[in-house]
Amino acid sequence: MGAKILISLMLSIFLISSISAAIILNVQPAELYNIGDTISIPIKISTLTNVDQFLSISLICNGIETEIHKEFISILSGEERQISASVPVKTSMLGDGRTNGICKIKAILGTEALLTSEFKISDIAKITLSSENKEFDPEQEIAIEGNVIKENGKELNGFIELKINYQNSTLKQLNEIVRKGYFYFNFSMPKETKATNYIVELNAYEKEAETIITNKGALNTDFTILQVPTFLELVLNSDKIIPGESLTTRAILHDQTGEKIFTDAIITIKDSKNTIIQQSTVKTDEIVEYATKAKEFPATWDIYAVSAQLTAEKKFNIVENEKVEVTISNQTLVIKNIGNVIYNKSVSVKIGDTEKTIPVLLKLGEEKKFTMKAPNGEYPIEVQTSEGAKITGMSILTGNTIDIKEPSMKDMFIQHPLIWLFIVLIMGFVAATLFKKGFRTALFGIPREVSHKLSNLSLGRKIENKYQSIGMENSSNSSLSRSDNKAELSLSIKGEQQDACIIAVMIKNVMEIKSQKGNAKETLQNITNIAEGSKAATYENNGNLFFIFAPAITKTLKNEETAVKIAKEINETLAQHNKMMQQKIKYGVGVSFGPIIAKVERPGLMKFMSIDNTLMRAKRLASNANEEVLLGEKMRDKVASKVRTDRSTEMTDAYKLRDIKEQSEANKSFIDKFTKRNEDN
Repeated sequence: MGAKILISLMLSIFLISSISAAIILNVQPAELYNIGDTISIPIKISTLTNVDQFLSISLICNGIETEIHKEFISILSGEERQISASVPVKTSMLGDGRTNGICKIKAILGTEALLTSEFKISDIAKITLSSENKEFDPEQEIAIEGNVIKENGKELNGFIELKINYQNSTLKQLNEIVRKGYFYFNFSMPKETKATNYIVELNAYEKEAETIITNKGALNTDFTILQVPTFLELVLNSDKIIPGESLTTRAILHDQTGEKIFTDAIITIKDSKNTIIQQSTVKTDEIVEYATKAKEFPATWDIYAVSAQLTAEKKFNIVENEKVEVTISNQTLVIKNIGNVIYNKSVSVKIGDTEKTIPVLLKLGEEKKFTMKAPNGEYPIEVQTSEGAKITGMSILTGNTIDIKEPSMKDMFIQHPLIWLFIVLIMGFVAATLFKKGFRTALFGIPREVSHKLSNLSLGRKIENKYQSIGMENSSNSSLSRSDNKAELSLSIKGEQQDACIIAVMIKNVMEIKSQKGNAKETLQNITNIAEGSKAATYENNGNLFFIFAPAITKTLKNEETAVKIAKEINETLAQHNKMMQQKIKYGVGVSFGPIIAKVERPGLMKFMSIDNTLMRAKRLASNANEEVLLGEKMRDKVASKVRTDRSTEMTDAYKLRDIKEQSEANKSFIDKFTKRNEDN
């Protein structure tokens, strides 16, 4: 019995001594670390006996154990010791050049051991972009910025590389530093960069020492370089057009690398008198065809194209076309000039085996007849012109020898005896009548002295009309537009006083427009047509166009709303011209309401006199308007319920026209209106 008790006591002492020291981990490691992070290992050691041993702490990753801490521990019985070990995660701890893995921490003190839960070592970082714009012009500043966050949620501090790739080639490579997770690139593409989509490759990373890349992230994005209209080209099928043939043309808009841009273009064809013959709104690279008239005179014509505020111009020639039409009718050969110039060439005529050459001189549209003769019989006829045209036929001819010539008086008398007999009878009757009256009166009963006076009067009128025509021509050349419904200012007039609406359009760079070549005058003609299409009369003075809506010509007392609508349309037309055309028009539009005295002298001409400064008020409004419409106070009061206005900052009694109520459906796009107006002209 005593022996059993002794054995039990000795066993208890042994067991107590074997568990006399305990290793306690205060906090488990985090679930995730990135390379370079520091792992903290807070350990508490408790003992019931004296401990004098080494504490060893190891990191076990991917099957490889690395001792990261070793310390000799000397503790008296009943004491505790806090151990704060830490270790930075290095790639060398992960084995085989790896930069990630699943790891544990093991602690050993004597026979006591501790093993933590598993945790992950990561090398992953994520790139996010904060820049949104993805479309740029060549040479435009391109900004790419964003953040790089490691998988553990901490900011990356390292480097980032940017590559711009196109079709497996790297066009540009840039490097920047990532500070506290933020990066920023700023660059531009060259002027001649192709308009297409480009891939952006981003690679961010941290380094361990100088060469080992640790935490890393990658992102691919893209951006687009846009087409920039650079050059407008006009292509013609030929610069020499034969009358009757067609001119084909197309406008090709090129971008910065010469590639085609497909958009709208306006193509205008003008004759030698600068008159618009055809105007078309088409897509670029679309063929426009114009069929010339067969008798179009030789001249140099112009063709213009406008697209994306670029213009192109070319000239082509309607060439001389000497051409005749030949017909054979019995014994008569008829040759007619169907060309566009005087025909002065030889024509070869073959009668049977005999060939004759006849000179032919024909005015435009003139025809001549030639009589063919040959010993009695039927002959094959072959006619060949100098241009190479050939006609053949069969004719029954009479005569002594083979010959061809223009009909003589004798031939004509033989061919048409009755006509000549009738002419002789008429001439005899006239001669007898004159002889009987003794030449006291002229033919048709008009005395000779009266006839002489009428002749002089007619000559005087012709001279007067000639000088008037010259004056009008000169006036037309110096004017801004041509009017079909003209107004003339008169200082003394007998007419009716009436309330009128006057639109004043002040052209502030009129000298520049008159001296330089461009499309400005066409647009000014367009706005004149717009106003006169609503029955306005046009008065022009010193670079100002006045469109007068008077009851005398509009046949209505309610002209206010029409005048405001026309003023708005004029402003939109001029604004769109400045947007599309290279030659700009500096202008202002003013609209006034007030009394005038007006009288219609004849269709197309109204004389007027301004009362109460109605005309000058419109001019002053236009002078203060800066490419906008200003309404006078009276005018604004008349249409207050129909328009939206803002008080002008330039004039106290003027209002800027902002919009016309309930008119959106009535408005059309400018290009349609611009095209239609020019086609109507």
